[in-house]
Amino acid sequence: MKRDRERSLLKRFTTHNPTVDNNVPAEGALPERRSILAQKSGAGQAPLKGADLEQAYRNLLVEVQMLRQHNLELGVTLERQSLEQSDAQAADQLIRAQRNALAERSRRMREAEFDNKKLQRAQKKLQAEYQQLHVQLERHVKQVQILQQRYHACSNELRDTRADLEAKQGELNAMTERYYQLESAIEKFSVPHGSVANG
Repeated sequence: MKRDRERSLLKRFTTHNPTVDNNVPAEGALPERRSILAQKSGAGQAPLKGADLEQAYRNLLVEVQMLRQHNLELGVTLERQSLEQSDAQAADQLIRAQRNALAERSRRMREAEFDNKKLQRAQKKLQAEYQQLHVQLERHVKQVQILQQRYHACSNELRDTRADLEAKQGELNAMTERYYQLESAIEKFSVPHGSVANG
């Protein structure tokens, strides 16, 4: 296949084309080949022979070698561009992944801020309830203290009243006993009505 391409190129060099201007470089030809064509291929001349043909063939081999080298360089360039493109694609994927991660973090941060605001509102509500309960507790404590003071006062009064009651009860018992003693004495010294009439 490669030899067929070389033969076709060699045939193109050895065949004169009267429609081609020899002073104009052939498309894709190397400088060495153009100089030989300009010097050896005039209008109406026969095909190249001998040394000219050999030189043209050598130039063709050089051109083929240069084309191969160019193809290798082009392959390296294409491979480098492919790697660069792959790197660019990987970078794009990394950027997209970072953007997605950033968007996800932003979403989570918004959710966290929303939850934090909810917690702050709940905390403020609890603080208000705590303050209200604290005020109520202080009021109840004062009421309990007043009731305790009243209880102690009533207890003292009740104790004093009991003491007075016990004293009065003692006096009453003594007076009752004295009453019965006097009543018994009166009955003992009193004269029956029947005995007075008989005398």
